Formats: sequence, C-alpha cells, structure tokens
Amino acid sequence: MVSERAPTLINAAGYPGDPRFAAQVADLERALARGRGQLDTATVRVIERNLSIIDRAIRNAQSALAADPANSYLNLHLAQEMRRKLELLRQAATLAGARS
Repeated sequence: MVSERAPTLINAAGYPGDPRFAAQVADLERALARGRGQLDTATVRVIERNLSIIDRAIRNAQSALAADPANSYLNLHLAQEMRRKLELLRQAATLAGARS
C-alpha cells in the first residue's frame, strides 16, 4: 500500500521517527544561530544554501521511502543525508564558535 502522505521537513521538529537526530539538529542549529553574527555573510549564505540542498535530499528520500519503505538504497541514502546535515551543522557551529 502506498502512503498518500509525504513527510515535510522544515526544521528539526519535522524529522519524524528519529528524535535523537532531531534533538542533535536542534542543538546545532541553536549553536549556529548564537554564533551566526561572527560569520561572514557570504559564509552564512553558503551554509544556508547547502543546508537547503541537504534538506531537499532528505525530503525526497523520505517521500520515496513512504512509497517503498523496504528499499535498502533509499534507507542508506536517507541515513547518509542525515549524517551529512549533522556534519555540516557541526562544522558551521564550530566555525561560528571559534570566532567568538
């Protein structure tokens, strides 16, 4: 049976099924927000653009998984994109904190 409901991800609260991931994303987003003023505006734009691309990849993988939840490729792809988001947020938060 194909699900009619595709998940929508806007921020950490939109990651159903993985509260640890959502909590980590939320913590890192808060850390980045605190240090955002320490970063060059061009750096902030690059970070935001890359996060947007990653979020789109996560949404697409989740939508595809809604139709085919047993697909091992899609599950791996989703996990990789989630790790990619965490790594980018960690690096950005560290950079923002290092300059404060």
